[in-house]
Amino acid sequence: MAIGRLCRTSTLCALISSCAGLSTSQAANSAASGSLFTDSTVEISEKLTTMLLDSGIQRLYTDLATTVLAESAQTRQACNDPSAKADAIQQFIGQVLEVESMVDESVKQMTRHMPPTLTDSVAVWMASPAGKRIMDAEVSSADWDGAEYNRRQLELTHNSDYNETRQRLILNVIDSSMTVNFVAALHTETTALVLQTGDCIANNESRSTTSQTVMQTQGDEEFYGALLRNDIHTTAAMIFSDISSADLEAYVAHNQSTAARTWNAALLQSIRQTLRDRHPPLQRYLASFNTNE
Repeated sequence: MAIGRLCRTSTLCALISSCAGLSTSQAANSAASGSLFTDSTVEISEKLTTMLLDSGIQRLYTDLATTVLAESAQTRQACNDPSAKADAIQQFIGQVLEVESMVDESVKQMTRHMPPTLTDSVAVWMASPAGKRIMDAEVSSADWDGAEYNRRQLELTHNSDYNETRQRLILNVIDSSMTVNFVAALHTETTALVLQTGDCIANNESRSTTSQTVMQTQGDEEFYGALLRNDIHTTAAMIFSDISSADLEAYVAHNQSTAARTWNAALLQSIRQTLRDRHPPLQRYLASFNTNE
């Protein structure tokens, strides 16, 4: 998974961009140096921490927290909160979305679901020449500005090599890497957190309504994925425009391996669960204001 610049208009662009290289990224550097996977005394949780930090999960959660804080502040303007209350709520949201704690939780969940031998196999692929080229393309795309995106889009339009065969290959890359699943999950979970923090009343009735809306939003993940698929395809074609078909075919083959499928599924679930675990403390905190007022 990992397509850098996946949207152009939503406030989630920065968040989604930080997916670049997230599935199996720069852990390759540690694997290549022999420092990460040759020491049998190193705990698997430490290995996973290194892999996730190197692969960009810290940036992912940083962008997510920034997005939720900005969106919730805007949403809560309708609540007419006194400034002290508004500041306290924003501060608490920041604490709940503290990046280090979310990374730690994701590592714990990955430890439960990712066998060490499969983790090593993922890193070996990323240390390969093809893996490094794929990773570099994904990671660099996260830093595209609007002008660069438009330039590449125009270039793709006039690229005679972007034929039906190449288009099918790009689709295979997207499908095998679960890119749509990751982007849809980030979209729905971020939206759900903004809905949760925007509950102005926070009494039993409103909490019930908000919870139902949150669950409905989370349940729409597959629907959002279907909507995003065409846009992701175009963006992926631009990101991988300089990557050979042979490298992309190798990437698809890797993604279809047991190790990669297990990694991507485990990472997706760990991110999704980590974000969903933010809801209960937010609910309780917002409810406490209603109780005390």
